[in-house]
Amino acid sequence: METELVALQEADSPSRDVGATGEAAITSFYEDMKAQHSREASQARQFGGTLSLPRANSCSVYLDDDRCKAAAAASRRYLESHSSDLSSCGFSDLRARVALQHFTSIDVEDLHLPTEKRRTSDSFAEDGICDQFLLDAGRSTFVLNGTEFHFASECEDKGLSRDDDALQVEVFLAKFQERLVAALKHVLGEHPPEMLVRAISRSMSQSGMANVERAVPGPQIVVSSGDQTLRYELHSISADAWEVRMYMCKEGFEQFVVVEEECTGESGTVMVLQCSPDSKISQSCTLRFELSGSELQVKVCDMDFRSVLLDGSGNVISPLESNMKQIERSWKDVFSMQMLVFTWHSALESLMFRCTRCRGRARRAATAVSALSSEISLPALPKAGQPTASQTEDLENSMT
Repeated sequence: METELVALQEADSPSRDVGATGEAAITSFYEDMKAQHSREASQARQFGGTLSLPRANSCSVYLDDDRCKAAAAASRRYLESHSSDLSSCGFSDLRARVALQHFTSIDVEDLHLPTEKRRTSDSFAEDGICDQFLLDAGRSTFVLNGTEFHFASECEDKGLSRDDDALQVEVFLAKFQERLVAALKHVLGEHPPEMLVRAISRSMSQSGMANVERAVPGPQIVVSSGDQTLRYELHSISADAWEVRMYMCKEGFEQFVVVEEECTGESGTVMVLQCSPDSKISQSCTLRFELSGSELQVKVCDMDFRSVLLDGSGNVISPLESNMKQIERSWKDVFSMQMLVFTWHSALESLMFRCTRCRGRARRAATAVSALSSEISLPALPKAGQPTASQTEDLENSMT
């Protein structure tokens, strides 16, 4: 991993040839990040608030010209070092790779920094295990060097139900977490460095998956109900190298919220759309962690993202080209509207607490859905051959 100091020293080095598409992907990503964090800082000043220290540190990465140039230079080095693997990638794929490499590098670099300079807010236990990893233990599938750990399946094998045996399930979950942590550390070798334990356990949680979701181009999509699969795999490649593979799949949902952040103004828009239960969203990636002396390096080896959103007739839905009616409202108006409808609140509330990086985005989406729920009634899915009527309103919302 390149530390920020090294990146700053090399920012003014001769430009590397990453091709026109690679250069466009890098430029697009950092321009978007600069605009996003500029809006966030501006809104904090406008409403008399202050950013948390991690958020302020994150903003400085993009709003400080030297640091932003250094980060872009590191992205060029990443693309250049993987030029043969990425030669067939288009703009969207390259931009996603650049984004994911940048986000994961920031996370690992934070492990070397004092608390007051970190850009993330993750917390860790005394043994180095990320707290979010423990929270996700009971709702994800883990495969550690070929051995699978799936809490729901183990509960089923023992005939335990969360509804009927709540206390027993909690006791069993605590023991499951202990076995999972012990197995993870075993894969990392005898007496693994705490920094390695932190980095790996963080990546194998919703905190790590959040980086993948942020890196995918286009608007953020939050689904209502349906089924979600989360799978994390850890494989030891050598005595000093490990690969983490992450996979997320959402399917069976019939409504979703589109949170659009790439706006020219200071606020984003939130839309509610219906879809067929055959719709599906999947994202995956592979990260390689390597120890080089006391330094931990990370690189994105591969990444895949697919989104198939269908209407009732089986036609593809394009959220950005929807014929939805758009109505603008001020940021303060959004927060003065009625409380959340319970069904949407339940769907979004879990996202608000799944990791610190996602809470702000989910909170804003939930607020917008509150406003939507008080004013609209979503009709049933249209039958084949019937046109889709305008259903919802866009709301101007404060986005980060």
